[in-house]
Amino acid sequence: MKKIKFILFLIIIILLACAIMLLAYKPKEKVNIVINDLDVKNEVDIENIILLMRTYTGEAKVDELSKKLKEIATNYLPSISEETKNLTDKELETYFTKNKKDISEELEINNQDEFKKLIQSIRKMDSVNINSVEIDLSEYKETSEYANFKIYFKNINNQRIVIDAYLNMKDSQGELIKFIPIIEE
Repeated sequence: MKKIKFILFLIIIILLACAIMLLAYKPKEKVNIVINDLDVKNEVDIENIILLMRTYTGEAKVDELSKKLKEIATNYLPSISEETKNLTDKELETYFTKNKKDISEELEINNQDEFKKLIQSIRKMDSVNINSVEIDLSEYKETSEYANFKIYFKNINNQRIVIDAYLNMKDSQGELIKFIPIIEE
């Protein structure tokens, strides 16, 4: 009988210890990760930027190019797409004339025909939410004034805007890079 009382006493102690542990247990806070459109929009991969850094022999800072490409991909192309999506050719000319300074500063496009090529490329895409920028060095050329290569701004459907890029060789030449849009057939 004494043995049974002792076993019951142990079981009660174990149950009390378990109850105290359950009461004292605090579950870890759950972290919900929410990805909204803005977060996804700001995530742009730049492919081959390291290869460009190794290949380019000029003075301009390639990290500035990286920042500029991300800014163009996440902000400038989507906003210009929205602002020009329903414009006629004549209205597009007026838009270019009115916004020439901004277009020149952002894209270094000073020519109306080049701007129209860019808009044509943008209009061919289902969405201008660019998720990657590819630097194509397969036709890379350097002169004393600039390095020339192609840049592809791609959306999630792999549709792209093709740009012929001219990166300055000297850091002090004013514009960092000049873009000339190319229409793909």
